[in-house]
Amino acid sequence: MDKKNLIILLLAIAAAVFLACAGVCLGIIISSPADTSQMPNDDAYMERLNGYVSDIRKITDFRPDVAIVLGSGLGGFADSIDVEMVIPYSSLKGFPQSTAEGHAGNFVFGTLNGVNLVVMQGRVHYYEGYDIDEVVLPLRVMHLLGADTVILTCAAGSLNPDIFPAGRSLKNSVSGLFR
Repeated sequence: MDKKNLIILLLAIAAAVFLACAGVCLGIIISSPADTSQMPNDDAYMERLNGYVSDIRKITDFRPDVAIVLGSGLGGFADSIDVEMVIPYSSLKGFPQSTAEGHAGNFVFGTLNGVNLVVMQGRVHYYEGYDIDEVVLPLRVMHLLGADTVILTCAAGSLNPDIFPAGRSLKNSVSGLFR
């Protein structure tokens, strides 16, 4: 395992420990974002993505290596990083806005243990009425900003009696999830 992947794994473990201490059962998925060949072949959509990147670059030139998407009730993790810049989604014209309770709606740029991060404090959901291109739009923006790895978290329940409250699960692949 190379140094970068080791740091990413340690970061994911640190996130899991932090969140478990908060009494949250969670799932974590670590993945590399889809390569650009999987981006939509839609000029208007790509123009929109690049517009958000440009708008963010006008505010900060911070280059993340890792993107973390915080699930419901997990926004407090952003308080544990050395924050460089916070950008509310509402400041990005037309950017998807979450209606879920507890989703602050911010991109938080900063570092943790020397790793450059962009953290999504809240996200949008398919069940909120967004189409899938809107749901994954923030992931694509973070990839275009420089993040080549994403850690997805979620507060989760389970019907499996072997998964207990404040337990953790780790998924290592989301192959084809957004194709």
